[in-house]
Amino acid sequence: MNIFVNDADPWADTSPSPNRQSKNSTNNTVNEETDTNGWAGSNNPHTDPNPNIGPANLSSTFNNLSLTANLSATTNLFGNSTDNILEESVWLDEGDKTGATLQKNDNNNGMIPNIPSDTADPSTTKTEYNTWIKNIRESYKPLSPDIITIEEIPEREGLLFKHINYNVSLLTKLPNVESPKDGAVIRRYSDFVWLQEILIKRYPFRMIPELPPKKIGTSSTNLDPIFLQKRLNGLTRFINLIMKHPVLQQDDLVLTFLTVPTDISQWRKQLKRNIGNTFSVGSSSNSSTSLDGNSLLDTTDEFTDKKISSYFIKSVWSPEISTNWNKFVNSIDDIILTWNKIAMVVQKHEISLKRQKINNNQILSSLLSDFVKTTTIMYPESQNSETIPLINDNLKMINTSLSEINKINESHIEKADTDIIPRFKVFIDILVSLRNLFERYKIMATNNIPQLRRHIQLNFEKLKSMKGKPDISGAEYDKLKYMIEKDKRHLVQQLNKSWLIRECIFFEFTIFQESQYLISVAFKNWVTSTSHFIDFNMNEWEKLNNMISDIPTSC
Repeated sequence: MNIFVNDADPWADTSPSPNRQSKNSTNNTVNEETDTNGWAGSNNPHTDPNPNIGPANLSSTFNNLSLTANLSATTNLFGNSTDNILEESVWLDEGDKTGATLQKNDNNNGMIPNIPSDTADPSTTKTEYNTWIKNIRESYKPLSPDIITIEEIPEREGLLFKHINYNVSLLTKLPNVESPKDGAVIRRYSDFVWLQEILIKRYPFRMIPELPPKKIGTSSTNLDPIFLQKRLNGLTRFINLIMKHPVLQQDDLVLTFLTVPTDISQWRKQLKRNIGNTFSVGSSSNSSTSLDGNSLLDTTDEFTDKKISSYFIKSVWSPEISTNWNKFVNSIDDIILTWNKIAMVVQKHEISLKRQKINNNQILSSLLSDFVKTTTIMYPESQNSETIPLINDNLKMINTSLSEINKINESHIEKADTDIIPRFKVFIDILVSLRNLFERYKIMATNNIPQLRRHIQLNFEKLKSMKGKPDISGAEYDKLKYMIEKDKRHLVQQLNKSWLIRECIFFEFTIFQESQYLISVAFKNWVTSTSHFIDFNMNEWEKLNNMISDIPTSC
């Protein structure tokens, strides 16, 4: 079943309009006061090397693809690229040089591959594209070693409700930022929640990892050590996945979270005081800046002042991409469920069953010790002076070997708990983060492009009908022309925004392809570890077999 049913399908090539308002979304209706740069942020992961797409050129970029598209045609946000094109006469009529101001904002520090220029030699376009995709995928390294460790600080803080502090340690120095003293900072669970909320606001269409639950059920406190360890492991995966993401790892608030030695809540209060002092000295009275919570920080998403590359529209996007995305979205819940079951079975095989074996061996060892004490009662040494001591000695050797086998089991459980199982779980985290990205898309990526197109068309036809009529006032004519120009600007900005969202998801889905190697490594490590475990166990049993070779078996 397709979760994007009929016109709710954002990528289907046949749906009439993927952007109609659903019951869970808000229609971004544009009016004269609308801020159409609502998709803002700090880092540009797809810097356009062609700075010449200004207001007029952006419209020409879309229209040069097809000058036959009808303005009244329905819009398919993730459909064929020609669906998002207006007639040249509607974009810019003769003498009209106004348009949306789409400024270029290169904020790329070299971590994110630049998209190829649309002015490149056509003979090298395919090679440049392949290199670009290769570089994008290589910028994401989900298999790289973790660079952050988290430990629970034993002492609880708080008067009535005790909370847990975590020691967040950096294993390597971060570039272009001062490391904290001792390379560690202290954070609470609520600090991780704050960081996740900020990242979702800034990067709504990127793979933001999920956090582990704060507590189980309705209890206000959870001190169960097993739960606390699972939460600790989840927080560790969360922050390390952020630092392996090529865009998120560069975010200034992520670096602040990892390096500012003060308490995050205190840091935010100090920021509030600093901004409050600034406002009290010289701010204008009509400023809309609030001094509450996250509004002190730049939480606009990453698309402000960014413009789509014409190369992406003309050379990258294809209907096949939307088909692949829809297949993924329709299957993701089943994929997560299946992989979660796989992880649970592997965990049971590697931990639960081996703990049961350890328990059984301990029980057997205890019973053997008790049994050795009874052999001389059943078989007095006066009658069995040569056999009973030898049998007892061999039983003690079996007992010793059981202890050694238990050590092997314990060692394997530790490896499974710290290396094997986490790789299975981190793949679940990545899958969930991508699923959440598409869920946010369904809610947040709404626009009113079809309505703007229709509005422009109607007003344009009305404007043409006014020409040559002396009874029409100049003020009425100018007002209508102004409304058309305003709608054009909004339309250019919304089309640009829609394509930027599409490009962003393309980037995320491209780097997600690297996660396939997590599957390979997870199972390879599991098989290798199990093989070593079996070898160690076999060696111990063979050694025991040789040791008890002289146990009496007959008179």
